[in-house]
Amino acid sequence: MISGNIFPRCLNKSYDAERDMNNSRRYIVGLSTIILLAAVTFIMIIKGNRSSDEITIEGNEDDSSGVVRTIETTVFQVGDGWGYDVFVDGKRFIHQPYIPALQGNKAFDAESDAKKVAEFVAGKIRMNSIPPTVSYQELDSLGVIK
Repeated sequence: MISGNIFPRCLNKSYDAERDMNNSRRYIVGLSTIILLAAVTFIMIIKGNRSSDEITIEGNEDDSSGVVRTIETTVFQVGDGWGYDVFVDGKRFIHQPYIPALQGNKAFDAESDAKKVAEFVAGKIRMNSIPPTVSYQELDSLGVIK
């Protein structure tokens, strides 16, 4: 024996087509809203990855004013070791108290090693490699890793 109503809903006397249509519209509007919010959130996340301090350097020259950006490096002492800062147009762009690409928080053993890596990173910024990441292999080729 078949249980339940086997007739189509539209033949059921208690069926309210207008209410069913309103429910469908609410479902579509709700689903559309969720999709729109997800798309807006995704775009905001993508665009939000750039901070207001982040810069784009193209050919080391600002096309609108023709001004060449200045990139300077400094080294500083961190406990028993050394770290470095990179400044672009006088604003600190990178603060690196530890050796990048190595696990843990180990400062550079020598001031000259910190200066070498800082200049290497500054060169990457000049070449518009943003963010200027440093790999273990690059540190090894610079002679920083012993």
